[in-house]
Amino acid sequence: MSAGQDEHPTLYRKLEAALQSRFSLILALVFVLALSLRLIYLNQMDRGIYFNILKMEGTDCFLFWKWALEIIEKDSLGSGVYHQSPLYPYFLAATFKIFGANFYIPRFLQMALGSITCVMIALLGRRAGGPVAGVLAGLFAAIYGPLILYDGAILRTNLITFLNTLVVLLMFRVQDRPGFASGLVLGLVYGLAILAKENILILIPGLIVWSLLFKKGTGWKPAAPLLLGLVLGPGFVFGLLVARNVKVGAPAFSISSRGPLEFISGNVPQSPGVGWAIPENADRMLQASAGKMTGAIREVLKENREDPWGLAQKQFTKLAAFLNNYEFPNNISLYVERRYVPFFRLPWPGFAVALAFSLIGMAAGRKRWRELFPLYAYVLLYALATVAFYILARFRIPLVPALIGWAGLGSAVILREILERKVFRGIAWLLLAAGLIAVNRPRPADRLIVGDYQNMARYHLISGQPERAKEILQEGIVRTRQILAEKDSAEYRFRLARLLLLLGAPRQVILPEVDHALGLNPPIYLKLSLDSLRGQLERVK
Repeated sequence: MSAGQDEHPTLYRKLEAALQSRFSLILALVFVLALSLRLIYLNQMDRGIYFNILKMEGTDCFLFWKWALEIIEKDSLGSGVYHQSPLYPYFLAATFKIFGANFYIPRFLQMALGSITCVMIALLGRRAGGPVAGVLAGLFAAIYGPLILYDGAILRTNLITFLNTLVVLLMFRVQDRPGFASGLVLGLVYGLAILAKENILILIPGLIVWSLLFKKGTGWKPAAPLLLGLVLGPGFVFGLLVARNVKVGAPAFSISSRGPLEFISGNVPQSPGVGWAIPENADRMLQASAGKMTGAIREVLKENREDPWGLAQKQFTKLAAFLNNYEFPNNISLYVERRYVPFFRLPWPGFAVALAFSLIGMAAGRKRWRELFPLYAYVLLYALATVAFYILARFRIPLVPALIGWAGLGSAVILREILERKVFRGIAWLLLAAGLIAVNRPRPADRLIVGDYQNMARYHLISGQPERAKEILQEGIVRTRQILAEKDSAEYRFRLARLLLLLGAPRQVILPEVDHALGLNPPIYLKLSLDSLRGQLERVK
């Protein structure tokens, strides 16, 4: 900045200086705002169908609850390879051990972690674009609807998001204060993040490139203690895992048994790639893969060898769903919660807004790519790891903090243009953001999927409200028929058939819907599902 600029700072520079001098206070306010909103949701949560975990049998929420109880009541080490990455069940078990098993305390602790995540997002925003970007990012994170939803869910999403965000933030801290201690802390947190969900392993290439960039700037001698810490940190965490696995007779370095199955489920021709469904040949492929990810990749390539372009198209389908504003549900649904809980009827911002402003931020920060490499690498690699499997809304939540950090920079760029009287340029950026949001808002004709109607109906049945359960299914049928009246679709014919089956309709009512759908030339994954349903109906006398 020139002397003239120092003597006559712009309005934006004055705002930056004012926010920087009060940034610690602002971080505290971001935490208070984030936690307050989450506690309002917690206070209303018992009005929804996801509050009582004991009524959610068959979901991951119920599985984690039961697993945590088994850890403290039966066997803390378990047996064999863990079913899913183990850190979250142990976190949940620790809360049960200290506070008892109730529906409020784990959620309160998760909401506190989520509020700390909002503070870390503000710090990422400041790193990307200064104090203005940091404040905007922190405030946006505090009110981001899907983050609030998953902070209250008995799912590992909250813990994964917290740890992954901390990993990125610590990478920046290491850049500022390189040394053995900072490298060790980063390594320890990274090891824990892997035990929360192992797809963060994809960050290893990014860490290697980042280390080489650091070494290039400092030389090997200053970099050596840092790199030693980076190795010893995860080594210690994995040492505990290996000791447990050896004791129970599991493969020493195994984390969970789910990875290969999930990859197969998202990439075989029978899979839609969006939403969770296990194809009929999954067991055979899993056995052929010997339960290893390399084997699963080999089996998927074999399965797709007759139509490699179909596999490529599936990746584009998954990418489009990954980038879409629609929160594809699994275990819990934002759109179901909106029906029951008043808090979520407010227009909280979602993925389309975060993505639009983050793209502007990433474009604005491109000349500082070396300095901002941790943010760029995490966004690119974690998105790749998510799309490589299959798409659910909760799978992209751990990426949201980094996107909001970038969105803080994007918002600050627009604000700076306006405050520095470059109004037309600021308006151009705003119009670009609005255009990106508009393009990214396509959604299903009905935001609820069959599983949502089924879960709502089941909840009301368990709660002693059979008539309400019937009304829910009938509502789904009416809504689906309205959609079909506007445009015929094999997917919605299949949905209608499933809803009729859940309602107990006779097969002579359901079979015509199945046959109609088969006549619409459905994609292979849907055809196989329709054939399976038809076979099920034909076996019914």
